[in-house]
Amino acid sequence: MKKQLVLGMMAILLGSGLGFAQQTGKISAKVTESGSGLGVNQVSVHLIQDDVIRYSTRSNPAGNFSFVNIPAGSFKIQVRKDGYREFKKTIVMNPGGTLKLRVDLISEKEIRTAESPVQTIALPAPGRKPEKEPEMPPAVTGTTGETESVSQQDPVPGTEVPAETGLEAGETPDYMEFPDEPAQPEGGLAAITRNVVYPPSAMHLGLEGKVVLSVMVDQEGTPAQITVLSPAHELLNEAAIETVYRTRFTPASHNGRRVASKVSVPVQFKLKSK
Repeated sequence: MKKQLVLGMMAILLGSGLGFAQQTGKISAKVTESGSGLGVNQVSVHLIQDDVIRYSTRSNPAGNFSFVNIPAGSFKIQVRKDGYREFKKTIVMNPGGTLKLRVDLISEKEIRTAESPVQTIALPAPGRKPEKEPEMPPAVTGTTGETESVSQQDPVPGTEVPAETGLEAGETPDYMEFPDEPAQPEGGLAAITRNVVYPPSAMHLGLEGKVVLSVMVDQEGTPAQITVLSPAHELLNEAAIETVYRTRFTPASHNGRRVASKVSVPVQFKLKSK
């Protein structure tokens, strides 16, 4: 009886472990420029929950990016790049599901063009007076808010992406849990310290703290996905993430070959005493 009870408990534990593993999902997405449809490289993408950045990644040259091992729940996805309008919308991750998205970014140039259209005015030939003064075009007011309002709907399901967008090229690699040689920053933690840029607004507010990140480093030594394990103030969280993106890593190795793996990176923010 005791042996059967132990076996039964082991079965329950194993079953619950498998069930827990199935709670995480995946996001595959492509960032394109509105109008041209071309992929946008090096776009910062954050998954935010309870007003805190939980996960971060960047798009590749084709505009593709992905997240893996994302728990079920509601997140706000934030997509940002200088020269483009920020994109935000709420997404819902289902247990074990895969969410496919296409994000269209509107460039600031496109916004300015829409707000200030250029009109050609015919001028009279030299030496001739116009019959009447040419009428100037009326001032254009308002912004292209339609795309923004659509992107901010709450919640919004993922949009299926056609296969030809090549999402597979931007997949986050499978990582090895216990490689022979773990990944590490080139130059050690001192390199992380050198790459820290203290946000001026955080300095003005006197903010200090430590942010601990779990960094998935691919086979080339590039950060592929960042998980915020121990957050601080939101200004410091984002600065810590940017610090990691500025850092090169020595990739992990296993059986003599490079593999993707995770490494824990603490980023300390401390103001110099006067």
